[in-house]
Parts: sequence; C-alpha cells; structure tokens
Amino acid sequence: MIRKKTFTESLMNDASLQKGQHILDIGCAIGNLTLDIAKLIGPDGHVVGIDRNEKFLEMAREKAAQDGLKNVTFLRQDIYDLAYKEEFDVVTCRRVLMYLPDAVSAVEKMLSALRPKGQLILQEHNLGQVHKSGSIPLNEEVLQILRKTLLSENADIEIGLKLDSILTKAGAGERFIQAQSCLQTPHQIVPLGMILKAIQDRIIACGAASQDKLNALDLDTLDDRMILERRKNEISYVCEVIFGAIAAKE
Repeated sequence: MIRKKTFTESLMNDASLQKGQHILDIGCAIGNLTLDIAKLIGPDGHVVGIDRNEKFLEMAREKAAQDGLKNVTFLRQDIYDLAYKEEFDVVTCRRVLMYLPDAVSAVEKMLSALRPKGQLILQEHNLGQVHKSGSIPLNEEVLQILRKTLLSENADIEIGLKLDSILTKAGAGERFIQAQSCLQTPHQIVPLGMILKAIQDRIIACGAASQDKLNALDLDTLDDRMILERRKNEISYVCEVIFGAIAAKE
C-alpha cells in the first residue's frame, strides 16, 4: 500500500528535530503532534504541550499514559501569557495562528521562549481559493459550510500567505516557507464529511448550517457520496493549501 508522509511529518523532518531537545508545542489540543514529537526526541528530551482547553489536555494526558511516554507534560496556558523565557530548542504551533486576534504578538511570544539559534515551526492552512476542473455541487456545498464556520469564528482563512510577513514583523531571522496543495480526486479523498461531523456543534452554533441541513447531508455517508460525484464527472480540485514555515531565532 502506498503511504506518503503527511505534510506535518515532512515539516518535522525538514526541521531535523534531535534526540534530547526541549520542545514547546503550542495549541496542542488532544496532543497528537506533541506525542509524536515526544517519541522523536526520546527519553532524554522533553516536550511541553499547552492549550486553553482542559478537556483536551486531559485526553492528551491519558494518551501519553497509554503510550508510556514520560518525557511529555501538558499544561493549561494561554499563548499570550507564556511563562517561558529562552527555555526551548524548538517551538511548534500547528493550525493555531489563524484563530488568534494578533498573530504577530503571538509569534513574538513564541520567539521569546526559544533559546538563541532555536527554531520556530509553524503550520497553517489556506481555504480561501478552490481550483477545480468542473462543477461538483455537493463538494462545493460542503466547502462553503466549512468556510462559513471558520469565518464566523473570526479565523483568517488566508493566513498561510501572510506567514512571511508575520515572521518579519515579529523579528524572526532566517526562514523557509513551503506549501502543499490538498487534492481531492475521483480516487483520492480528504475526509471533509468526517470533519463536518466532528465540528457539527460549531457549525450549528455559528449558523453556517442548521441541524436540518446537516441531517439532510447525511454526514455518515457524505464522504462516499462526495467521491462518487467526483468520479461521475471525472473532476479533481484543490480544497485547501497547507503552509509550513521553519524560522530561526536571531
């Protein structure tokens, strides 16, 4: 079976994380990235995952215990009130900046937590432009609901193209920024239906779609019907673009 590295895996590989490093993962949620990092840096290293959602943090702690990882700590903390000063070799932050009211200040805080010559790793997603080869009404309707949800939550759905400017204003040094298109094809799927199901409470709360509308979409079978629509019309499209940045602290 063909398995390509995920964008995040490739980004971490490009950053050349080392055994024994001390790393801060900002906006860690349920700890998926944090735990992957903990495995990469080994028992002599340590990673701290922070988030504002205590429920997510409890889930992350349970997963760490199940995996037998003792080189990881999860703490409830706000990015604008970071308690660290030049303590970490690497700071990571995935899909967080787009939700923050002041991304530049947040990146300044991240840089201040890095030791001299430390690395900042950012990953963000752009959902503003869709490039498609034909008409696919069901797929387009799902994308529109996702966009409306994010915009209603004041998310910046074009932040990937702003990463270089944000890093410059925050005082970062040398950086490398890359992007990868997230492609839906007649035979390749990004599970947008599953994503809608996972965030349906948010969708309803912000008015992006009603419960009746989501019921009509039948979220349990939505991904299958989306790919059937693409196969019927032989249509591929870019649903989002993922951006990754690796920046040095001067």
